[in-house]
Amino acid sequence: MASLIINCLMLNTMKNKAQKIIAICVVMLELWLPLTVVAVGQNDTGSVAERGQNDQALPENFLVKTCEMLEQQAGRIADRLAQPRRNLEEARSRQDERLAEHRSRLYNQVELIRTRYDERHNERIKLMLAKVADEETRQALLQFQQSVQTAVAARRAAFDVAQDDYGIAMDAVTNELRIAVNAAADVLQSAIDVALEAAKTACADSADSDSPDIKTIRAELQIELKAAREQFQSARKDMAPLSDSIKPLTEVRNAAFRAAKKDFDTALEAAHSELKLSLDRLKSVDEAETDSNNVEDSPEI
Repeated sequence: MASLIINCLMLNTMKNKAQKIIAICVVMLELWLPLTVVAVGQNDTGSVAERGQNDQALPENFLVKTCEMLEQQAGRIADRLAQPRRNLEEARSRQDERLAEHRSRLYNQVELIRTRYDERHNERIKLMLAKVADEETRQALLQFQQSVQTAVAARRAAFDVAQDDYGIAMDAVTNELRIAVNAAADVLQSAIDVALEAAKTACADSADSDSPDIKTIRAELQIELKAAREQFQSARKDMAPLSDSIKPLTEVRNAAFRAAKKDFDTALEAAHSELKLSLDRLKSVDEAETDSNNVEDSPEI
């Protein structure tokens, strides 16, 4: 179990698609732990049952001792149910911390990449402006720079919104699954508590009876524990896999990314076209002025 937790948490260092694997590992832990506890609880009650197989030859104080052992077994089962729940909560806390660290690290990396891109772009424009002598060409380049910056800002904003919405939706589906797991575990805990309490009550009532039926008490307890386990397993099967919730969220985010990139490419192409037209127009004007200055006066005929 420890190696499973460590392996799942190590996957958190991966980016993008690895987040799916991390969330699925957490769900595996959440669903596995309560089942282990139920199995342990069943084994405990089974040990009580084995000690009471020869009901016909029981000593007079056997019923009292059996009820006392049942009380002790109930305490041990409660402890074994509580520990996995605590382990689960601790694992969730560690997962949340690692996810927060991952998102912070990813945000800083994105900001660094964007800053470097802006610096390189501005440096290129600066070098181009340094080679320009006339004001018209300079203004055309400045207009191109402004168009590119506007397109970049729009793309970044769209990407940020899509990523933020994806993170919020991921947190929501993860919390929904945690709530569902907690609810199923609470129902399991309650059913086990009710079964154990009923067995203890039956023991107490049988102590006043002339013919206590330990076998019946034991059988009813086993039936109730089995029903509790099957109810939990049924609830677990009804829970949709986390991957089913992740897939549409990822598709929505990626569609937003593609749409933002398409809009950016269109805007960038338009900026390049506008710059080319401006430079071609300025070049035509310069050539026309040069030809006009080079024309000689024609001699009179």
